[in-house]
Amino acid sequence: MKVTPLKRYRVPRYPIQEILATHPELLKLVPKRWANTPLVLSALSLVCMILAARDGRPADKQANMVKASPPTVQSQPAATRVAPIFHHGEGRGAFGCVVTSPPVFLTEDEARQVIIEEAATAGIHFENTKRVIAPVEVPVTDAYLGLAIDVRTRKPKTQKSALVLEGTDPQRNISFEFVSYKDVVDTWEIGAHIEMSTLSLFKIEPAAEILQQGLGKTTADQTIGVFYDPASDYVSDKLTPYPVSGNSKEEAKQKSIQELREQVRDFIVWLKAQGII
Repeated sequence: MKVTPLKRYRVPRYPIQEILATHPELLKLVPKRWANTPLVLSALSLVCMILAARDGRPADKQANMVKASPPTVQSQPAATRVAPIFHHGEGRGAFGCVVTSPPVFLTEDEARQVIIEEAATAGIHFENTKRVIAPVEVPVTDAYLGLAIDVRTRKPKTQKSALVLEGTDPQRNISFEFVSYKDVVDTWEIGAHIEMSTLSLFKIEPAAEILQQGLGKTTADQTIGVFYDPASDYVSDKLTPYPVSGNSKEEAKQKSIQELREQVRDFIVWLKAQGII
């Protein structure tokens, strides 16, 4: 194959280096789907710093352009900024029937302690201020389906309710909510129903997704992170007639604690990418 030079070529539609040098504010235009991906924002920031160093511009100024909040956040300063759900742990489980690997759940106090400790490493100090947001669209849960489903739309049901946040850093105006086993079997449970099965399902992570979306529709002026119980499963000798391999109950609990820490660490990365901390 013979290589020959191009005699003419079209002007690219994306901004070239000369344009960016004249109009660096264009670097603030980050696509929405990138804004919720800390890894992409970190990579973009690194590229900008490399280009800035090569062109003799201050790297920290260039990096701050990417670090700044996306235009959608800046255009709505009064709206709640809700972090995406950071998926670490299945957040699902089942009891009854022939289940031999049931989930182990963290208590709300245990989870709160983990979240507070991990957030403190980034200078975020959560206090038990009992801040309330109302009304919030929350999930409706069901003991046998996990989530209650609307028979007409085939989508998960929701309801409006007041939500008491688990903790708040009043200096930074950052709060968090932890979706627990208690939330899905007590707080948001549909109530009386006909018992149709000995199998009970728990869908904590999907419930957290619905809550996160509901919080995004509120107008409280603060930043909120939503975490959920990873609900790691364990193997119980009492539930199996023969020896099987798997996590013990204590090992499963420690795994859940570690996965919850990973959720908080991703939240911290997101806060930095948004320019909130």
